[in-house]
Amino acid sequence: MMFGVRKDKRIEEMLRTLEMDASNNYKDAAQKDLHKVEEAIHSGIESGQLKGRQKEYYEKILHEKQEQLREFTHKDQLKNVVRR
Repeated sequence: MMFGVRKDKRIEEMLRTLEMDASNNYKDAAQKDLHKVEEAIHSGIESGQLKGRQKEYYEKILHEKQEQLREFTHKDQLKNVVRR
């Protein structure tokens, strides 16, 4: 975490929800949460609410979450299904 970056309460709450859904293996909900976070960050950047180090911080967080959830779908469960 970057020192001195003022956090956006709304985005932080969305990130907490995303983490909770992902940790509980709620795949569809986590993907929807990620989309909401992405929209909120892009909206904040476009409106000028997120800028400088705060913008960089949330862009980094977004990239990390996108990578983390890239293959976090129900399709990955098919690998564990045994066909008879």
